[in-house]
Amino acid sequence: ANDVDPGNLSPPPLAGTFVVTTDMDSSSCGRKYLFQVLSAADLNHWMVELRRLSRDTRRQRDYSQKTKFQRFQERSRRLYESFAIQAFFAILIGLNFIVNVVEAQLVPDEDSTEERVFTILDAAFTAGFSLELAWNMFVHDPKQFWVDPWNLFDTIVVLFSILALALE
Repeated sequence: ANDVDPGNLSPPPLAGTFVVTTDMDSSSCGRKYLFQVLSAADLNHWMVELRRLSRDTRRQRDYSQKTKFQRFQERSRRLYESFAIQAFFAILIGLNFIVNVVEAQLVPDEDSTEERVFTILDAAFTAGFSLELAWNMFVHDPKQFWVDPWNLFDTIVVLFSILALALE
């Protein structure tokens, strides 16, 4: 009942082929593997998965070669650069501006309660900006930090703020 001649069977048409070459440092020592797929969707799926696996493996290798301090610094950098932290410091800058405007409008008397409140607020803002600057310095390579003009500007502003507090 078998009417099919095995000699007449042809393989299904291929949508594509791709080659995976392993790292020379891996257990496969730079071997090349040829893969063939039957559809464009299969090819796309393989490409997406291989890129993800390659990226994840590279991250894991990079992560395992770092010291605990470097891993902590990297986690701190990701937190520092997160939207929530950057938004927090942007709001802090805005609040500091508003407080300075209100203080300039009120012109509190010397040794008054209002002047002490503004001095405390100024000290709190300066402390917050100093912590942000220290955190920024910690999470970035010194060369990377000092070539950024915004970091130079932040450093000068914070240093002048500390100096102004010290001279009060």
